[in-house]
Amino acid sequence: HLISINVALRDHEPGFVGAFAQYVPSDEWLLYSEVGNSSLPAPSGNTWLAGASYTLENGHVLTAEWLHNSGGLRPKQLEQLFDTAQRIEALARHNPLPGNVWLGALPQSLLDQAPRLFGRNYLWLGWQSNPQDTRLIWRAELTSNITDGSGMAMLYVEKNLWTRLSAFVVLSQTGGGQRTEFGSTIDSRLTIGAKVFAF
Repeated sequence: HLISINVALRDHEPGFVGAFAQYVPSDEWLLYSEVGNSSLPAPSGNTWLAGASYTLENGHVLTAEWLHNSGGLRPKQLEQLFDTAQRIEALARHNPLPGNVWLGALPQSLLDQAPRLFGRNYLWLGWQSNPQDTRLIWRAELTSNITDGSGMAMLYVEKNLWTRLSAFVVLSQTGGGQRTEFGSTIDSRLTIGAKVFAF
């Protein structure tokens, strides 16, 4: 088991207090949690994360995490944000001013509390290949914003071609309405690339 406490203080500036703990009840299980309180965003907010991972006999790892952020937007605040964004979009079609001009139309209550998460509760699920096998690495993830019901699924695959060269593919798909965190972004994305290792 492991427990740590972290404190950060600066003169005339808000501070941060956080803690981390993990516990290994058996060879297969890892349980962990993080908690933090910061007054950097206004008002101050508490954040906590609880997670668990289970390693299968073939080396695959299943992970689940729950994140709560008390500084995240509430459903009514989220509606207000998207209402304003729609008004800005409609105005920008007729008068294409620079984006920073339209930022002035955002409610001051939201700007004062930035940076903010869109939601207050998130669920993350992951399934990855054996991390000891570097010839073929893959990872499947599902992230969900519980506040607005939106989410994103992602698949990452990396294949080692030669000693210092690997190719990878990333495919992601979002879900949710246009007035949700993930639904308001790009529907799907495909990334293909290569990694060159110098050493």
